[in-house]
Amino acid sequence: MRRAIQVAIPTALATLALLWFLVEQGRTNETERVLGQLPSTAKAVVRVNVASIAEEPAWRSRLDALLGENQWSDIEAECGIDPTTALDELVLWAGGPDDEPFQTLGLLIRGSSVDAEGFAQCYRQLVEARGSEVTRLPTARVPVLGSTDGRSALAEVDDHTVVTGSASTVAEFLAVAGESAPSLEKSPEFESMWSRAHGGVVTGAFIAPPRWQTAIARIGAISEDASALEGVEAIGLRTDPRAPGVLTLLFDVRDEGTARRDAALIEVWAQSNPDTVPASWRDALRAADVSATGTELRVALDLASRFERSD
Repeated sequence: MRRAIQVAIPTALATLALLWFLVEQGRTNETERVLGQLPSTAKAVVRVNVASIAEEPAWRSRLDALLGENQWSDIEAECGIDPTTALDELVLWAGGPDDEPFQTLGLLIRGSSVDAEGFAQCYRQLVEARGSEVTRLPTARVPVLGSTDGRSALAEVDDHTVVTGSASTVAEFLAVAGESAPSLEKSPEFESMWSRAHGGVVTGAFIAPPRWQTAIARIGAISEDASALEGVEAIGLRTDPRAPGVLTLLFDVRDEGTARRDAALIEVWAQSNPDTVPASWRDALRAADVSATGTELRVALDLASRFERSD
């Protein structure tokens, strides 16, 4: 018996170590795959694991609120595609200079039951519905479709994946794919936040330029001299698969003292019904679970109760 225990314990530890390695390696590969495809000019990225929505149907209403119900309904009405069943993944990114970090928007779409040709046809229908036409744009790598009004373009990445946005945004994405432009995985700040936020239905990261750090502080202002969001340099968001009703916001703060101070002030700020927060989110903010570890501030919001009240 003692011999069996001596053998079983190392075996169990080795199994746990292997499982840990596989999980962590999977997270690393997923991080590299997403960030490795996006241009280094991106300041904000949101990834939606649409395939997971089938396991948590309540996420449909949450995505309507987070991404815009009209975006879903347009696709369904014009193309007959239900995004929650036809898609595997959405990756939305925004880029631009520091003073305008959301100047450009790009969208990477991976389908499960819809292929790239189906996406192209849907794109054509959406463009024609707004009174424009689709033309093929000159490119050396892959076929690119563009609207004659100059507002958008779409390129095929592989058989089930397309990228869309402005013509310049799509061109920048293709330049990264062709290794003629750097990708976002070269940014240690972005990689750090993304790896911590990754894992649920929704993953997001935003690296705040200096001018936007001041704007973020104004959002959390309690008085002229105090803010609950002082010193925020990066923001992440994630959902926990074990608690699908909870959305966690991660804040990288400039130093530990400021992080602890912000954590203490958030409760005061939340109870003040801040005008900078939409009214429908204030109850969730007042009930938030707030903690600070080192320079990282975490705010966990219970979205389940919010959407139950709004339904």
